[in-house]
Amino acid sequence: MELRHLRYFVSVAEELNFTRASEKLFIAQPSLSQQIKDLEDELGSRLFIRDKRQLRLTDEGLVFLEDARRILTLAQNAKNKIQQMTDRKKNKLNIGFLPVAEIKIFPYVMPLIRSEQRELDIQFSSLSCVKQIQALREQEIDVAFSRECINDDVIASIELFREPLILIIPKQSPFAQAKYIELEDLAAQSFIISEQTASPVLHEKINQLFDSLEIKPHIAQYSSNILMNVNLVAMQMGWTIVPAYVEGFLGENIVIKQTRFKLPDLALYLNYRKDNQSDNLKLVKSILSRHFHCHIF
Repeated sequence: MELRHLRYFVSVAEELNFTRASEKLFIAQPSLSQQIKDLEDELGSRLFIRDKRQLRLTDEGLVFLEDARRILTLAQNAKNKIQQMTDRKKNKLNIGFLPVAEIKIFPYVMPLIRSEQRELDIQFSSLSCVKQIQALREQEIDVAFSRECINDDVIASIELFREPLILIIPKQSPFAQAKYIELEDLAAQSFIISEQTASPVLHEKINQLFDSLEIKPHIAQYSSNILMNVNLVAMQMGWTIVPAYVEGFLGENIVIKQTRFKLPDLALYLNYRKDNQSDNLKLVKSILSRHFHCHIF
């Protein structure tokens, strides 16, 4: 039995659904099912009751879940202590980020961090929101600049700023010259929408917007990153709604349109582990607090 078996079991036990658990764990469902079966074989007892309608824990499964969670917590705490000791010795800071942070945050705060910690080794990882939080939990990064607000027992989330969403359309569109885009104009258009796995918060915001407007959009393409949204609009594949920071690198074949209806805004958060007491994290939090006037401490 390995720790991964315990992680797989706890995830299935919490979701009570193999499909959702496999998506959360980033593994194939058949592989997850086999891992759980192997665990049950090793324990000599069934942990789940499976039927066509639902998945339930057995009495043995309930007992095992409590112990599995405790073991995983102990293992993670031990790993955290050693990695924090190692990072302090290495004077290293690992940062996960979205493209918006490259434009709105790093040019302003990184020179300040460098001026106070010239020997600090900073490593950057461009990751989706989901992968950032996963990497943060697994101690692969120290801070995450993400759209996700977590604020659970492990991770603290601090809002840095909010930005509006904007509607962009091809310059060749008949609507490019219109002063405003009306509600009824949307229904006839094709849209490029960010994938849920790539940008879950943006994906949800846009779906909520269309639901509130009582519009069922025609989806021309799902995109895996914001630049893909922009490029597909430039190729006249459809319209899209994106965060306002992309305005700075829109090409000449794209126009931003005002709407008669309100578009939502989108927040960016600093996420970090609550048990991280390193001086490097304190420095980052202090500089961000001064620059964005947010309450971090």
